[in-house]
Amino acid sequence: GAFTIGYRLTSFSEPSETAVLNKEKSYGRITFDLKESILEEAQEKRELIVLEVELKEKISLDESWGELAIFKKIKNIDYYGRGSFAVNLSMLQEEAIAIDSSLKTITLEFSKPLIKECYLQEEKTLYESTENGLLRFGEITLTAEDSSLLRQKVLERMKKKLYEEELLLQAIASAESSLEEIFKGVAQGITEEAYHIEIILK
Repeated sequence: GAFTIGYRLTSFSEPSETAVLNKEKSYGRITFDLKESILEEAQEKRELIVLEVELKEKISLDESWGELAIFKKIKNIDYYGRGSFAVNLSMLQEEAIAIDSSLKTITLEFSKPLIKECYLQEEKTLYESTENGLLRFGEITLTAEDSSLLRQKVLERMKKKLYEEELLLQAIASAESSLEEIFKGVAQGITEEAYHIEIILK
């Protein structure tokens, strides 16, 4: 009887040690496959646009004579544009990927989103009629050079808006959720399990 019990204990312990070894081998294989797939996905996508914003600037051209309303001559122009932020995925290195298969977590490090572009949508530019006082007539007209300088000035203002903290924070939040979604899908495709993805933007 005692021999049988001893034998049973031995027979239970052997498979469990083998199972641990197999598990470690299996984790190693999964980690390798995950890293490869994550790097492939990053290289394939190269860049991810995480935020696009509509921009608007109103410019007032004032050719009034003095302060009196009767000598007033003002024209407003509404300029519209778009700006976007992107994260560069192609720079992702293997050392920026940390995988814990037992805890089912993947930590990825990327650079913070940067401004990708800022441009005027010139077809949307709105020229309001000149507002004239009683003793002023006609439209305010712009030379080609004036128009070009104005557009340059407007574009500078729009770019400045893109650097405001509120928009940068929006871009970061959007980058985190978009990247999490992308790489969660990659992990699931390899392991058929739900991994927690943590994104660090530096």
